[in-house]
Amino acid sequence: MTRRFNEPIVGEGRAAVEWWASWTEEGRALTMAGVTLLSFDEEGFVLDQRDYWNDVDGRREPYPGW
Repeated sequence: MTRRFNEPIVGEGRAAVEWWASWTEEGRALTMAGVTLLSFDEEGFVLDQRDYWNDVDGRREPYPGW
């Protein structure tokens, strides 16, 4: 499995991080790219997490500039 994470974007009580993963499952190559959104309380604990992604067949490298 190949995993990559971009630099987090951090704001007041929130953060977002892009990620990219490729792997083989039951002989089939897959790639998934997405973003994780987090919100935090005043003590730094996660209040909410949301993930958005897109997956495609085959192993794909991140696009230029990612």
